[in-house]
Amino acid sequence: MDNIEKKLMAAASGETRLKPDEQRQYIGTFRERVLLTIDKNMGNRDDVKTAFPKILEDLKAKHPVLKIKSCSNLTQTNQVIYMKMAQTAGISFTNVNEGGDHPFDLLIHTDQAVHQEETDIFKLYPQFFESDKEETTEKKGFWKNLFK
Repeated sequence: MDNIEKKLMAAASGETRLKPDEQRQYIGTFRERVLLTIDKNMGNRDDVKTAFPKILEDLKAKHPVLKIKSCSNLTQTNQVIYMKMAQTAGISFTNVNEGGDHPFDLLIHTDQAVHQEETDIFKLYPQFFESDKEETTEKKGFWKNLFK
């Protein structure tokens, strides 16, 4: 009976989490712990899935404790793919189905504050995604090709 009263009082008084809006945005963790983020709808890209194991190796070498969190933006098939990659690397993987719209598909965080300014996968690891940029910059218009 006492447990039910505690739950009712907690629900009536609001959230008991520290910085609940920040935790909602960062899929249940704090911004200061985040090492890498994959923006919404980017986790479904093939080049991201291909580069992900190498990125995990690099992050694991720098930080002994890593955790991956995913939200419902990813397709179930891709969630399983990332879960298997995390399991192979020996990293904890959690799928968070908390209500709301998250700006990220996946994020990797640690258990302590790192205060990393840049967390976007494409900015932290551009070497894995440069081929897309080179293809778009090499394309020239008709007139440029005609008057080389």
